[in-house]
Amino acid sequence: MNLETFNVMSLLKNLVETGKKSAGEKVCLLCMTEWEGGKKQCDCVLPLRVVTEWISLDEADAYRISVGGLGGFFNFETKGMRWKDFIDRFHVDHRMYYEAIRVSVLENRYRFTGGEHQHGPGGVPLFDDDSVGSFSYRGWGDLMAAIWSEEEDVDYSYVDFYC
Repeated sequence: MNLETFNVMSLLKNLVETGKKSAGEKVCLLCMTEWEGGKKQCDCVLPLRVVTEWISLDEADAYRISVGGLGGFFNFETKGMRWKDFIDRFHVDHRMYYEAIRVSVLENRYRFTGGEHQHGPGGVPLFDDDSVGSFSYRGWGDLMAAIWSEEEDVDYSYVDFYC
């Protein structure tokens, strides 16, 4: 596990476990400025999200989708892409969902494919705000390729996690 991954995972776990922050509370993971009077004045405030459970796609139908979609770009034409290349493509409001998935995937050492994400008994992340991440095979492949390319310093592509 690289230092960046360790720091994000440790911060998320410590903030929630020590009661300093609860899931859904606003917290800045980018600049780490101090809060004054319960408020922080930076432009990079993001909600802290946590994957609470991995469920089936059938179970996920009961929840709203917070992140997901299509994919097929990661390390396909441009080699050497890593997590930052992936996460920078998304709106800042969605990044904590992706970070929560990343933390859970790395903690549990999950390496499932787009097929397993859509058809497995526990391939869909359920977040603490009762929303889910739902991806195409390629979209899930991009996500897993970004996570594991960063973690193992290997140029994985979405096709390595397709089906």
